[in-house]
Amino acid sequence: MFQNISNYSWNFPYQIQSALKDLCDDVLYWNTEGCEMTFIEQATKIHHRLAFIHPFPNGNGRFSRIIADRYLKAIKCIFPIWPQEIQRNSNDRKEYIFSLKKADIGDYSLLMDFIKKFGAREPLLNELLVDKFFKNLKRPFLRKILIAYLKQGHNVNETSSGHLPLQLAIKNGLEDISKILINANADILNKDKSEFTSFEMAIWKKQYNIAKCIYDYGYPYKPRHPPVAKLLNYYSHLDEFDKQYF
Repeated sequence: MFQNISNYSWNFPYQIQSALKDLCDDVLYWNTEGCEMTFIEQATKIHHRLAFIHPFPNGNGRFSRIIADRYLKAIKCIFPIWPQEIQRNSNDRKEYIFSLKKADIGDYSLLMDFIKKFGAREPLLNELLVDKFFKNLKRPFLRKILIAYLKQGHNVNETSSGHLPLQLAIKNGLEDISKILINANADILNKDKSEFTSFEMAIWKKQYNIAKCIYDYGYPYKPRHPPVAKLLNYYSHLDEFDKQYF
């Protein structure tokens, strides 16, 4: 049975079940069709909406945190470790309640920062493009997540693993993702751990449309100079590229 005796929520008891169904439908849509929200943004909205629906007489904050944290875990993100003080009349609790009230009027930034403050973490951009779980997602889903990452200020040239996101996208044959990264000012000149520049990776992987896009963005194309001597096919790939575009 769903109950609601809190002044915090707009729901009457008879509205709670349909409000929960609406939330479940939204989350299902996010995970099938994709949405331009990062994983932590999604968890933040789940957290807030459950608290706002307020289905129980008490324990709604704990319930909201558990569900949002479980969601982060399910999509291979690190969930926050909540302090005990959040249950008491502490500064953390005051900050938490204030961030929820800001979310009530559509500003989720404080709640998202609060969740990150206690350890929530989503994959970095290069981790997103190298992990099988993420790179095997439906392309529209991955594309929308990438756009959300860039809007939230993720580093388009993240190199914590030694690999640049653009080289990883090209290596995995993600042409649309590669073009988004190029348009977001990805580094097209420098090599990463693969010992390829983005242009060289595109030629080696026969991603000629991407190679042309990189060239158009200012890559100083110098034909007949393979990056690694033992890559004998590189010459023939350059010939194919030249015939197609020059």
